[in-house]
Amino acid sequence: MRIVLLIPFLIAAAPAGTGNLPTMTPFDPRSLPALMVDPAARGLSAKTVQAHRLNLPEGTHITKISHLGGPLEIKLSDGRCFIVFNDRYRSTRERIEQTECDPTSDKYPEKPAPPPRAGLRALNTSFAFTAWHDDRRHLSLITDDFKQQTRAYYTPLDIIWIFAFRYPDIDGADISIVARYRGRIFITLNEVSR
Repeated sequence: MRIVLLIPFLIAAAPAGTGNLPTMTPFDPRSLPALMVDPAARGLSAKTVQAHRLNLPEGTHITKISHLGGPLEIKLSDGRCFIVFNDRYRSTRERIEQTECDPTSDKYPEKPAPPPRAGLRALNTSFAFTAWHDDRRHLSLITDDFKQQTRAYYTPLDIIWIFAFRYPDIDGADISIVARYRGRIFITLNEVSR
């Protein structure tokens, strides 16, 4: 199932990529704000294990993000599409590949759960994790509504999109986050568990 979010605003472009292709630059995750756990939720843990800065070609911005069970697909304002891999195993050069744009990528969106409180704007949902933005407080959060037990993680990163993968044998998941921070775009990989 492919999930898609149409982004109706121009995303602030990161530093230009090399030539006419987007690139990813390794970035120390300790230099980014941590993914924080809701103090009311006992036993939760969250850790950012890797981060990359996404560098877009000059004069372009992201118009759409989608995913199909694994890598992210980004569409740029010049009409080109790229697959972005955010696993632990690929080299930096292997993380972005140009691909054919999928015209069906706007079908079958995963519906978010009801917001945990008023004033939240839903961004997207992946495997029962939903990313929200609190426009008044300038804060993003991710809720985990698996088994109807809402758990929340907070971050000052301006989240654009998330993709989650749940472990089949433990109560945990990997969450990829695409976010803006200080005018640049980052892609982080985060481990959350209970």
